[in-house]
Amino acid sequence: DEGQSDVLHGVEVKDPYRWLEDPDSEETRTWVDAENELSRSYIRGDVREDVLSELKKMNDYEKVGCPFKVGDAIMFMKKDGQQNQHVLYRQDDLTSEPVVVLDPNKFSEDGTASLGEVEPSYDGNMLAFSVSLSGSDWRSIHVLDLVSLEEIPGSCDWARYTSIAWKKDGSGFYYCRYPAVDEDKTAEERGTSTAEVKNQMVYFHQVGSSQEQDRLIYEDPTTDWNFRLTTTDDGKYLLIGVTQSCAPQEKLQLVNIEQHFGSESEHMVVLIDDFEAVYHYIANDASLFYVRTNRDAPRNQIVRIDVEKEVLPSWTPVLGEHPSDVLVHAEAADGDKMVVVYQRDVKHVLELRQLQDGALIRPLQLPDLGCVSINSRRRHSDFFFRFTSFVHPGSIFHVDLKERGEPKLYKEVTVPDHDPVEYATEQVFYESKDGTKIPMFIVKKKLVSLPAPCQLYGYGGFMISISPSFSLTNLIWMRCFNGVLCIANIRGGDEYGEAWHNAGIIEKKQNCFDDFQAAARYLVSSNVTTAKQLWILGGSNGGLLVGACINQRPELFGAAVAAVGVMDMLRFHKFGIGRFWTSDFGNPDDPEHFKSIYVRGRGRRRWRDGHVEISQIWNREILDIRRKPPSEKTDPKILYSPLKLLRYSQTHAKNAIPIDEQFGNPDDPEHFKSIYAYSPLHNVSDPAAGGKPYPPTLLTTADHDDRVAPLHSYKYAAELQHRAGTSATQTAPLLLLVDTKAGHGAGKPTSKQLEEAADRFAFVSKATGCPLLS
Repeated sequence: DEGQSDVLHGVEVKDPYRWLEDPDSEETRTWVDAENELSRSYIRGDVREDVLSELKKMNDYEKVGCPFKVGDAIMFMKKDGQQNQHVLYRQDDLTSEPVVVLDPNKFSEDGTASLGEVEPSYDGNMLAFSVSLSGSDWRSIHVLDLVSLEEIPGSCDWARYTSIAWKKDGSGFYYCRYPAVDEDKTAEERGTSTAEVKNQMVYFHQVGSSQEQDRLIYEDPTTDWNFRLTTTDDGKYLLIGVTQSCAPQEKLQLVNIEQHFGSESEHMVVLIDDFEAVYHYIANDASLFYVRTNRDAPRNQIVRIDVEKEVLPSWTPVLGEHPSDVLVHAEAADGDKMVVVYQRDVKHVLELRQLQDGALIRPLQLPDLGCVSINSRRRHSDFFFRFTSFVHPGSIFHVDLKERGEPKLYKEVTVPDHDPVEYATEQVFYESKDGTKIPMFIVKKKLVSLPAPCQLYGYGGFMISISPSFSLTNLIWMRCFNGVLCIANIRGGDEYGEAWHNAGIIEKKQNCFDDFQAAARYLVSSNVTTAKQLWILGGSNGGLLVGACINQRPELFGAAVAAVGVMDMLRFHKFGIGRFWTSDFGNPDDPEHFKSIYVRGRGRRRWRDGHVEISQIWNREILDIRRKPPSEKTDPKILYSPLKLLRYSQTHAKNAIPIDEQFGNPDDPEHFKSIYAYSPLHNVSDPAAGGKPYPPTLLTTADHDDRVAPLHSYKYAAELQHRAGTSATQTAPLLLLVDTKAGHGAGKPTSKQLEEAADRFAFVSKATGCPLLS
């Protein structure tokens, strides 16, 4: 629809694919079916089937999560062989036989129903758990009697991005929910909605009662806040962290539920009334709290404060900010101790310290360079941690602090016919465009000679660190293609704390793309790989990364795969919870942020005195097939046949109008500039007008992704195929593959994970010429 446009801060922005934002329209469904058939015709073949067979064979092993104590018992998640979902087990002690507590594989016939939150009551007699359908972020919360293993009547619907905080006596729990929406749809159908989700509320649910009887604890319809709930170990307090974005910033509220249960709203105390930092509860002695925070400490510190006496944010330091390492986690254990995890150059360091003053008791040795997850409770004298790395599937250790506390191997996860010793992991530091040193992991089989086929992965956002962790699909790449695995720890994440994150957001978002492109150049110049053999991968914010990089420097890459990416940077904040992402991307409604998102387009754009002058450097007749509803289109198979496209365009072409976009809050004039400069949808280049051809590109998404709506990938795919795909010099395929009954990734069943990986490797093998080893 060429007539569809918006005027943002004085700039007319065309949006011809707005019709693809409706996932339920007949036109969109027909278009998606055609895209899937097109992509399947390219991907299907022997390579896909052989890779899928190898994935299924190697996937036949036990995947075990980090155990946690429930009373005197032990609980853990485990998935055997080809099971679609992890099963929750319980054992009475370290040596007893585990028994099944909850098996989500029985929730649905196709395995697309999954467990979300799992929270046992203080006494270990009940378990609150949430269920998601088809990968949606919507949850329903249920309660299981852990004695009889029978579900207790009374579920809680409309939960999303919720925590579950039990009252100590087990009578009920606090949780977060939204107002009911789309009540005419089934629970599964709601997962395809793109509507904004607003007005989260805090409720208390009495076990055994209906949700209609739940008691409202807190809401503020005048704001757009989300909540994080914690009840203290002694059961005395309810803590509510109030967030307004994805930034590590929250207000903090507290109520003494020992004194004021039933009237929490009237006795809520605001401890911190600004969005300057985040506060993670560790433990408390009555009103004396131990908290991990980034306030005045970009790499985090632990402080102590008396919430009944002191005016926050004054406090007593317990464990100060480390000069270089990031304090990523801390949990209390054995009464007067705490288990602390530091991140040192993206690898984890595990320590045991005194709770009261932070004094080091001793470090806890890890098997290799990798990362850990821990589960400990102050009331227990033992705890578990799970170690993993790029080549170690998982080693679970038990630490008994009454017996000196040295880690003892509890369970070793092994993959069939895999020996970690055969692989080498190296960490390098390369220079980005502005001279910043960026860490990158390079992993490969020791006997592989270079240059070799190479997968480069990146994320760079939302204070998420990409630490060493095991992935079967990464192993298949190294094992079956003799491939090199590279992880670039670009700016925007939490690899070095808040400063590292801030260097890759809003008006500095381009640093993320520069870092990633510099990684590609380093790998080629260092003879690790060649440009033809190098393919890039990213998901969600990483999908944005891939889209921006192939727009800006397509010649650096042999192929590209962007999964569930955020591609329409001028409208991302209008769907689902997208408005919370403005903390990283900026606000497209801000003119300054808009410039940064939109400015790197196909045409020359000059910003003068707050307005934009757009000077097109091209104007040609091109095929308009992708901007028409499916009923008006020809056979979609012509889309990756340039000769057919050119012949078709001689009689069906229209004048094209360039469009551009990118991250920030588009409603904020300042953010608008930043976002407009890099938005993938609005910065697609035209090879026929001086731009460089795109590498073979595969965009993937899913119909139930209600976090990053599939419309992002739909619109970007349509623009790529229309803008670049019609050029005679664009000979590489530009494809879109849409999964069904799947979401953003969480809870995706094993069967779908393996199919998705087989699709990706079949595409990469064909696109780059990288053969599958026999």
